[in-house]
Amino acid sequence: MKRNKLFNSKSLLFSLFVLALIVRIAYVVQLEDQYYYYDTVHYDTAARHILSEQTFGPSLHYYGEYDHYALEAPFPIYLSFIYMIFGHSYLAVRLMNVLLSMIYLFILYQIARRFSKRVAVWALMIASLFPFFIYIAGLLYVTQLFALLLLLIVYFFLQYMETGRISHLALAAFFYALTIATRPVLLPSIPLVLLWVFFARDIRFTVKMFRVSLLAIIILIVLTPWTYRNYKVFGVIAPGRACLAEANIFQDIKYLIERKESVKQKQFTNRHFSVKVNKNDTISSWEFFVDDSSFMILEPYTNIKNTRTPYLGLLIYGDSSFRLDGLKAWDESGQVFSLNTARPAALSERTHLDNGKLVTSASGQTWEPAAVFKLENQPEKIELKYPETIPAREIRRIALWTNLKDSVLTTDGVMLWLHPWYEADAWFVKNGKPDHSINVKPIYPQTSTKVLFRLIKKHPIKFFKKHFIKEVDCFGHPPYTESKNKTSPNNCTI
Repeated sequence: MKRNKLFNSKSLLFSLFVLALIVRIAYVVQLEDQYYYYDTVHYDTAARHILSEQTFGPSLHYYGEYDHYALEAPFPIYLSFIYMIFGHSYLAVRLMNVLLSMIYLFILYQIARRFSKRVAVWALMIASLFPFFIYIAGLLYVTQLFALLLLLIVYFFLQYMETGRISHLALAAFFYALTIATRPVLLPSIPLVLLWVFFARDIRFTVKMFRVSLLAIIILIVLTPWTYRNYKVFGVIAPGRACLAEANIFQDIKYLIERKESVKQKQFTNRHFSVKVNKNDTISSWEFFVDDSSFMILEPYTNIKNTRTPYLGLLIYGDSSFRLDGLKAWDESGQVFSLNTARPAALSERTHLDNGKLVTSASGQTWEPAAVFKLENQPEKIELKYPETIPAREIRRIALWTNLKDSVLTTDGVMLWLHPWYEADAWFVKNGKPDHSINVKPIYPQTSTKVLFRLIKKHPIKFFKKHFIKEVDCFGHPPYTESKNKTSPNNCTI
């Protein structure tokens, strides 16, 4: 009896809340007024830009690869409100996190009361002193806000189950969408939540459909603005961070979905692969064409010095012979170089020229320099001509070798080559061998909404599996732009 009175005691509840508050304040005030994890800088910089320029500012994520802020929106907005009221103070952010933590404890207590007051008191007691819950109050990161939003979802869905009120469903939907926008790990659960709302209550079918539609509409209303912004700025459809590989639908479909199908094609349908080098003192970009149709531009994030040398080379991969039907190059004046009149400066033992064609014998499972040519001037545009019949996977066996330092087969440079799913790649070459991938920003001139929907329509199931479900694992992974190829080109999984 006394035990029941203890658990029903308001003074005990008050004491637990006061204890939780004191412990959290004592913890955050002894922390230095600085950040401990660099992720804070991304959000902090965006928050200050919101106040000073009404924009999110530049992105610091992935070492400056993005011109604009590329992470989620809610946390910088949350920080900006704190800075607007209290000025730029990490202590103010931590004290606000303490307030969020106290709200979290209150909501947790309300949920646990559905079982019993005893369960609720034990839950409050454990959560009040649980080390991680205290720690995240002092963390200058999205974790405390995200934790509270998660609990609010649970609370209002439980309220809806109990009362059936539209207002509870609407609040649950709002906090659910806001949680996705804060950290999109819940994005794949949308179909399951819609199904749950449909079957949660025994009501008429039309009412079920209305409430499911209401849930979907609220989610769309909350997620659409930032998703639209990411699409306009980055060309990706992402309600959270735009710097994820999983966010780039076009790249995801072209690389992950069409890759396997393309390498199985018995015949590559195009004859010519060419690249235009945009350069001055450094290489600013490479524009790639198939049969005179531009399909991709790569912009290197690192400065690649223009060697200004008149050399052009070829690299060959594989354990079988290969024939190239043509190689042309144009300099800035329009002067043309071709294999018909070529005099190679260096030629490997396995390579020879035959009536304007280049033929090489097996070189084993590795990349080897095939030839280096000396032109009159540095080439500006280069074109390869494939054989009339060539399996799609075979086009990956030859690479252009540009920006050479010298006219020998062991020189340094840049290798550029084409995948059968119509994506180009760029690697540094050192001593005549591929060394490492070049960190690039890919631009797709043909990435229109019409093309995207055509590709999604073509691969609906694969798209859902590889794009939608993959958002679960959307943290801590570099974008494809850092290195689309998961293995070295020496393994020919290029």
